[in-house]
Amino acid sequence: MASHNLQMMIYALGPLLFYNSRGHGPNKLEYILSLMSKCDILFLQEHWYFDNEINSIESSVGNIQVFGISDMDNDEILICSPYGGCAILINNSIKCKFDPIQLNKRSCGGILTIGSIAILLFSVYMSCDTAHNLNNDDIFREVLSNIQASCNVQDIGFMIIGGDFNTDLARTDSPNTHLLKDLAIVFL
Repeated sequence: MASHNLQMMIYALGPLLFYNSRGHGPNKLEYILSLMSKCDILFLQEHWYFDNEINSIESSVGNIQVFGISDMDNDEILICSPYGGCAILINNSIKCKFDPIQLNKRSCGGILTIGSIAILLFSVYMSCDTAHNLNNDDIFREVLSNIQASCNVQDIGFMIIGGDFNTDLARTDSPNTHLLKDLAIVFL
């Protein structure tokens, strides 16, 4: 039965894309529009919107639903370039239900239900993979821990994590690589 459900899930979902936009603006929104014409779901990172602005993607691109989070404080005065944020954009052409899950400022997620198939979706924007900043290691660990806790609570057999992991799986000395591989092993 699991094999049949997996085949149904693959059939129900069209292409998935992942995009680190490094900001927003007319050119970025046009590119997002072109990506959404080629996919059903887009995992977006570094959109640089405040929480109260994320839905403007929906009105600018059209025919989509947007579920996202900002890593920027609405009350903070920006001195330099903004940073962070992630979102999941779902094309309205797929008949689905999406129930967001509250995570943290570096990841957003939810349960996508298409017919009788439920899939956990997570979009992440991870901290940089550096050995000299242990705070980054803690942030990376927290995001993965939140995802794992959400999976344990939801008890759903399918999961897609997409985004900017800011790590290279070939780097065997990277703490982030070890954490990411450990999470993958838990779910295999």
